[in-house]
Amino acid sequence: MTRMNSAIVFLLILLPLAGCREEPPPVTSQAKTPAPPPAAEPPPPVLLPPASLVLDYGFTLGHIDAGDLDGDGRLDLTLASHVEGRIETFYQQPERRFSASGALADPGFHPNGTLTMTGGDGGRYLILNAETLNLARAYRAVPGAPAQRVGDTPVQAPFASIGVGWPDWGQVLAIISKAGGKLQLMPGFDPALALAAEPVFVTVTPKAHLRLRGLTAADIAGQGVPALLVAVPKEGLIAAISPEGPRQVRVDKLADLGRLAGPEVILPGDYNRDGHLDLVVLGQLLAEAVLLRNNGQGAFTEQRIPLGDPARYPGVRGGAVTRDADGTLLVWASLDQALGVLRWGPDASAAPEPTILTRSGNDPIRFATGDLDADGHQDLVMGSSVGSLPITVIFGPLAPKVAAIGTMLEGLAARQASLEQGSMQQWNLLDQK
Repeated sequence: MTRMNSAIVFLLILLPLAGCREEPPPVTSQAKTPAPPPAAEPPPPVLLPPASLVLDYGFTLGHIDAGDLDGDGRLDLTLASHVEGRIETFYQQPERRFSASGALADPGFHPNGTLTMTGGDGGRYLILNAETLNLARAYRAVPGAPAQRVGDTPVQAPFASIGVGWPDWGQVLAIISKAGGKLQLMPGFDPALALAAEPVFVTVTPKAHLRLRGLTAADIAGQGVPALLVAVPKEGLIAAISPEGPRQVRVDKLADLGRLAGPEVILPGDYNRDGHLDLVVLGQLLAEAVLLRNNGQGAFTEQRIPLGDPARYPGVRGGAVTRDADGTLLVWASLDQALGVLRWGPDASAAPEPTILTRSGNDPIRFATGDLDADGHQDLVMGSSVGSLPITVIFGPLAPKVAAIGTMLEGLAARQASLEQGSMQQWNLLDQK
């Protein structure tokens, strides 16, 4: 075979093989460009009730206390952050405005609430329950600025305090501790000196490991001398401590609500308009409010008042009572994701009217009450512990504003839901990338 013929045969062999080797088609990119996220809708507006304002306070909220620290006849507000260890007073100015004083120095770790008292020199003082320092720490008020530290009084882990005036005792500072069944009384207490006579310890329950809560004062006997009222949550006990001469007291059991009641809030008021101070009791284990009706002779009759569906709102985590100038009493109860309101109107024979106002969050609501602007109506200050409800000051009369407060809470809940939905959209967008 010639060289030419050999080349032809070789090409004939290769051609079929070349025809079997098909090249794959070129790959084109099919990746899709993600669609732009939908335009975020602005959160719905929140409508405050008439004659209301919100305080600019960006910390957790442990306590709110109202007291006239600058002596101008208007109540100021002191806010305590238990977590951040911050105490700050908002001084009330004319036309219902508030200005912040700046943080208090040396409050210690985990401080609790405060108390406004008058010293022997006529000055105004702030008493701080400095829990981890085991001190009641006194500060001299300085309008528009942080109060100045004066001195300390030893108290074991103070949690809440109140001041009363008793015959033969003078000005008394009463304090309950974070734990323990004793009430500490300091007769003749002068915050200007941060000094008192030797304390008097009152055993409310012999079980020393139990705690006391609900410390308040009320003239339940109608004799012009306030009794100190406390609750023992683990025992379901409500007790009154009254003076019986110098350094002597009497402890009376006003009610036994049962071990599963867990009372923690005591709210005095003449709810049935018979001239005697009654008590409304709230607690985390109570699915309703308990009205203790005072017969004026030292006996109290118990009445249970529903706050809502017990299955949905099983207990109360804080409360307050306010009084309008016409005598209408409103009890405000902090429920999980709701604010409960009980209304006692001018008609003493009518049963209290319950209202449930839904809200966002289940963190406890903190309250303070008092006639802040001295117009004859008590006002309400409330804010939640971790901020689902901002610190809101609502000036009275309050009974006509219950619906408006509900609208505000609904707006806050809708705003929170909108913000959470926006966050979820952002997360979904990140998941697609």
